[in-house]
Amino acid sequence: MYPSKHSKQNRFLALILLFVAFDVLCDNYLAGSFSNESPVRQFFLIGGLLVLQIIVSPLQAGISDFYGRKISLIISLSFSLFSLIFVYLYDVRLLAFLPALILINLSKGIFGNTVPIAWAAVGDIEGQNFRYSFAKATAAYAVGYLVLIVLNKTFSNAYATLLLIISFVFALFLCIRFFFDLKDVKLQEIRHMKISFSKFISNEISLIIKDIQNKSNQFIFLAWIFWEISIYAILVLYADFLNYESSLVEILMMIGYLCGTYSMKFLKHIEDARMIRIGFKISVASLVPYFVLVSFVANINVILAICYFFHAVGNALLSPTMFSIISKTRKDHERGKIYGLAESADTIAFLIAALVVGMYKYYKWDVFYLVCFSFITVCISWIPYRKFEKSQKDNTFTNI
Repeated sequence: MYPSKHSKQNRFLALILLFVAFDVLCDNYLAGSFSNESPVRQFFLIGGLLVLQIIVSPLQAGISDFYGRKISLIISLSFSLFSLIFVYLYDVRLLAFLPALILINLSKGIFGNTVPIAWAAVGDIEGQNFRYSFAKATAAYAVGYLVLIVLNKTFSNAYATLLLIISFVFALFLCIRFFFDLKDVKLQEIRHMKISFSKFISNEISLIIKDIQNKSNQFIFLAWIFWEISIYAILVLYADFLNYESSLVEILMMIGYLCGTYSMKFLKHIEDARMIRIGFKISVASLVPYFVLVSFVANINVILAICYFFHAVGNALLSPTMFSIISKTRKDHERGKIYGLAESADTIAFLIAALVVGMYKYYKWDVFYLVCFSFITVCISWIPYRKFEKSQKDNTFTNI
């Protein structure tokens, strides 16, 4: 008996979630691996990697529109694997600082942008509820962070890197053996187009620039940057900067995100515009109890963890809905670039949050100021989002 179309799509989506989770693990582990270096080295290692990802993600994801998701995923996973191998050689002091910086940044930053390609693959699934599919895809972030907690608490850097290397070999095998392009027939037609690679790249860059100049794209991505900064401001502190004062905060945040993701299964009939408002209100209201109780509660980490549990629930409603909105503006196999821009926006948010957390650690601020920063950024996000709505001819987004 042959598996049904629905069963095939579920297995396809499961592979995508696995690839996203591994990529999140790789990115965050690369950042965490250099936490013991000097501030200057940390800045160049992490900052250089993130800047490369910001620039290259839209192009690499756009290339997957033409050459296919499978080959693009194989390339990105392979280079992510190479970057982890270079980190291992760096950890055991077989690779000097400058070669490590160059090899890790080139391998992961230029060729290893798996997440936007995976998002584009999710967008290829026919007859789906975009919002719930992307809710599950972004939930892989939460899974990746939870695994990161276990790795950081259980293994040394060298052993954890070896474990990740083995995991990436397994992921690469699964991609080669079981992954398939859902739009393969259309891909064959596209590949027969007579166009040189250099001309193709030039055309892709022109289209990316056009997308960046689009006012609606600017507004929705700016809103998303603020949403992501708000949650990263705390997550980066406890995950990427290896702050073990209370892993409860990070754990509850990830559980909250997974709960928000699961709730999407029952909220599919709510239109996107209304879902954005629900997610925004939860995100803002979730932090108010912290400010009310901070002066009266001795163990404020527990309150912080509970507040960010609900903050993550709100973010789990916002992010997939944003993907749902931008997915409906693109045709099949034309979504890579826009997802690449979304990944670039997310990386910008991570970079800004990392810089703020770096200042927090350097000046030894109280965590209260980080929560204030998180609260302010999520509140500000409503300004560009409202401008995005006004830039649309029709402010009502219907579900597919």
